[in-house]
Amino acid sequence: MQGLSKMEDWVDQPPIELWNVTAPLERLGGGFRNIVFHTVGLPQDLVFKSTRRSTAALEWLSVVQDFARASGFIVPSFVRSRNGLLIESGWTCEEFLVGEPFAKEDLPSILPEISRFHQLAATITQRPGFASSEELTSLLAGGDIDLSTMPPELAELCRHAWREVSGLPATAVHADLNAGNLLRCHDGRPALLDWDECRRDLAIFDLGQLIAVRNLEQRAILAWEVACSWNIEPDHAREVEKRLHSKDREITAKSRKS
Repeated sequence: MQGLSKMEDWVDQPPIELWNVTAPLERLGGGFRNIVFHTVGLPQDLVFKSTRRSTAALEWLSVVQDFARASGFIVPSFVRSRNGLLIESGWTCEEFLVGEPFAKEDLPSILPEISRFHQLAATITQRPGFASSEELTSLLAGGDIDLSTMPPELAELCRHAWREVSGLPATAVHADLNAGNLLRCHDGRPALLDWDECRRDLAIFDLGQLIAVRNLEQRAILAWEVACSWNIEPDHAREVEKRLHSKDREITAKSRKS
């Protein structure tokens, strides 16, 4: 799929020596799409993540993350290897941030920062190798989505959901806003982590995790979750698919009554 690095170049342990690092590594849990380690005992500890993204996709992300910093977020910076590269053997390196975990009910508190981020990034072009929900109404694949691998009727339901919200404001979206990707740092500012799914798309894909949105927007968000998880987290995708069908039936029933 476009935008992914060659998996045959990937090794199952980060080559930390290419970042001139000598330190113990500990595995970090919670990731379904990437393997994550962090160093222990360095003055500034580091995080090493496996990646399927291209160098161009990561360079684009570096620019977008600057918008997030200007909006009030703390964002871990990529660390280039001693070869000046962002990716070595399928691994990236970034700063390890320390802070207090967010609770789910804390998510709406970042609405001012997210809104500012959306404003600053409003004219950004699409991330290399990715496609927005609107683009996927005519394309088959982009980022983690490949509609050709899904049952045709489900792929068409996703496209229908995205068509119904096309034209809403678009910008760069983090696209994975959840409490596990946020920390409250010592100075009180929020740190926003795990930008792997970031792309240009409708702002609702972020805002729908923070505030109440309309049924049509909820359906579009569920459709994206199903499609982007279909090949990577199939069990999760099928659970969300049930919610997608339920929301679609609710919208259809209300439409018939009106």
